Amino acid sequence: GTWICGFAGNGLTEYTIPEGIKGIENYTFEDEKDLISVTLPSSLVEVGAYAFYNCPNLEAVYGPNTSEDHRSIIFGDQFRLFAARKGIKHIHIPDNVTEIGYQVFAECQELETITMGDQVEVIEGYAFAFSPSLKSVTLSANFRSTNNGYNLFLNSDNLEEVYFRSLVPPDYYDSQMSEFPKLKMYVPEQSLELYKRHPGWSQYKQYMIGFDYDDLPGGNIYISSD
Repeated sequence: GTWICGFAGNGLTEYTIPEGIKGIENYTFEDEKDLISVTLPSSLVEVGAYAFYNCPNLEAVYGPNTSEDHRSIIFGDQFRLFAARKGIKHIHIPDNVTEIGYQVFAECQELETITMGDQVEVIEGYAFAFSPSLKSVTLSANFRSTNNGYNLFLNSDNLEEVYFRSLVPPDYYDSQMSEFPKLKMYVPEQSLELYKRHPGWSQYKQYMIGFDYDDLPGGNIYISSD
């Protein structure tokens, strides 16, 4: 396919990527501080995690693969990039999304809270990492896997609360555990011991608190005693 790999449009406030382009490489629009809006082609099927790195004034991305608020790039049911970040402190994952891609919310300087419905099943590595203002994340009740990803919250040191709604702990591995001075992890009361014993989540057990959710889908779970 045809990829766009570099942008020589310094000073432009808006740009339309030509039809026929299938991918945007990492760092293509890096440091484009004048850029306010970008229009994506219908041919686009891939975008790098840092395609719009450090574009502080980007307010909107337009095109068939964008969210209703024109802040994010979504392919089918996969949330791939939170691109237009200026001034946004809260974001809710659209209800049709089942997968959150690699590093989607990494290095969000202003974002404070993230919520999602219970349709999200996969959240890939570093999804919420390196975000200094992030305080609260609510995770889906059907979150089951990081798709071999890890370090979801790395260096988001001001994180205060994460709401785990999954009765069964999602598949997870954290290779670089961070210290979180304010963090509380609210896990379903009936699953507290499962989370504390889970090989991926157990290193967070000092932050875990059993929480009585009254709206979880799927009812209760049975824990074998043998």
